[in-house]
Amino acid sequence: MRSDPWYQLIVPQLQCREDWLSGIIACINALGWGVWRIQEIVPNEGLVLRAWHPNA
Repeated sequence: MRSDPWYQLIVPQLQCREDWLSGIIACINALGWGVWRIQEIVPNEGLVLRAWHPNA
């Protein structure tokens, strides 16, 4: 999240705080680190992620 590609490709698409998490998950999936999905976000309270094959 400190790289030039992050700021060039991802940051322009972020509209709210939760979008940052979606950007991170998109990068994880693009890098082939399994299949990750955001199941639930409760702002300032909690987050539930699902991951399939996270060590693939």
